[in-house]
Amino acid sequence: MSFESSAARYGWKVFMNSRGLTFIEIAIVLALLSVLVISIMPSFINFKEDAIKASEEGVVGAVRSAVHLHYADTCLKSTCVFPNNLDSAGIAACDQNNRCFESVLDNGGIKDSNWEKTGNFTYKGPTDKIYVYNNVEGSFNLQ
Repeated sequence: MSFESSAARYGWKVFMNSRGLTFIEIAIVLALLSVLVISIMPSFINFKEDAIKASEEGVVGAVRSAVHLHYADTCLKSTCVFPNNLDSAGIAACDQNNRCFESVLDNGGIKDSNWEKTGNFTYKGPTDKIYVYNNVEGSFNLQ
């Protein structure tokens, strides 16, 4: 059985005799695709902002956990104390040579240049929020 006879049997004969799509049909398809793309684009743009915010929240959570783990560790050994400081980084952006939070994070601190140490106990995150470490209470909170 040939393709033409089986196509005709299933009602595809109309498609086999057509010459293609008209300009109007192509324009309508492109217009519909354009509307779909435009409606989806804002959600893709927000992914980067959401990822930066989530990364910052992850670092803050890790620092808070590490501070309290240090406290618990010192309680087991002798006197309960929070770390005096979170790092020995200079007041500058965090990078390979100026790692922030290296005193409390096991991986040697962070080297993300989106983080910046702005004072002895203050840090600016990627979303420009300022965090302050209180070594008496063990808190690492927004200023």
